Amino acid sequence: MTGLRAIVVVAVGLALVGASLSPTIPLPPDLALEPPAADVPPNIAQFAGAWAHGAWDSVLPHILVVEMVDREGRARVVSAVGDLALRGAG
Repeated sequence: MTGLRAIVVVAVGLALVGASLSPTIPLPPDLALEPPAADVPPNIAQFAGAWAHGAWDSVLPHILVVEMVDREGRARVVSAVGDLALRGAG
């Protein structure tokens, strides 16, 4: 689980490089990625994982974690939005 958190934190950090932002994106302590089962079609399995690239309206950093997908296309998802970081404020 620690390795997964490190990957998510790095992904979020890389998404914000050069943006001059220092966001905090809270994630639940029980976050867990389950690899797709062998019977999950590849076009569904590809959605499993952490998605963090940029910010909504260049303001709110966010992450979407697809913890699990099944062969029917159902998913367990965690969506988190970080702190509001205003550029040039202060």
